[in-house]
Amino acid sequence: HTLPVAAGAKAAGKTLQDLGVLAREIRILAIRRGDETITTLPQTMEIQPGDFLIVFAPPQDIRALRTLVSGDTPAGNAGGDPPSPA
Repeated sequence: HTLPVAAGAKAAGKTLQDLGVLAREIRILAIRRGDETITTLPQTMEIQPGDFLIVFAPPQDIRALRTLVSGDTPAGNAGGDPPSPA
């Protein structure tokens, strides 16, 4: 999946570590930023508005991550955080 990061999204300005995605089943394979594709992603990599996250994850985690990058908040996940592992 390729997820665009919207201006004003909860994920914008946060690092991968801040989002906690590295400890879950969410795999951010690359970040497309302008004409550049970044494949070496340290935990301190900051997500910027306009980035495109190239992601592999279970469907429920894709939905949660989509919420973080789009700025939308579904009723069932008011915090916008990826779900905890079962």
